[in-house]
Amino acid sequence: MAGVIKRSEFIFEHEILKSGAGLDDILSETLAAQYVNESFSGVSRRYVVPAGSVMVWVPGDSKKRVAPLFMNDGTTGMGALMGTGTASAYQAADIAGILSRTIELIVGDETASGAAPTSASDTDASLLHLGAHFDIRRLFGYNPAVDAAANGFPQANHGADNSAAVKAALALCKFD
Repeated sequence: MAGVIKRSEFIFEHEILKSGAGLDDILSETLAAQYVNESFSGVSRRYVVPAGSVMVWVPGDSKKRVAPLFMNDGTTGMGALMGTGTASAYQAADIAGILSRTIELIVGDETASGAAPTSASDTDASLLHLGAHFDIRRLFGYNPAVDAAANGFPQANHGADNSAAVKAALALCKFD
């Protein structure tokens, strides 16, 4: 007789802030779901954007939606670069803020055939952008040399060093 099969998965949250500063001014934006890649093994059917992800404006988007930079950095298996700088590199004007909490997309019928999420799965995203004090070891898409601390998200520890663009965009924030 077959028994009940139970599967559970966990996301361990890391504190991305070194202090409580910056929590009084949080942007509420819309996460563009089609720019979120499948997390972990590529067959998990889980679409997770971790807290601490550097979020960028989707270029030319009339809805002014955001997407995670580290999932759209032009490397193998990732989305194309969406920056407005030379060779589509990211610059300060492209950076919207830092995701304050982990988001796991709940995908509906659009993924029944194995397709990626569409705009039907867009969701709210809270972004820190003013006066926050960030622990750079907990940020995704900031600098690949320190993104390696992003345990469980293999996509996070490659790509370009975006720290200069992030610091310029979030000039009133502290990064260390």
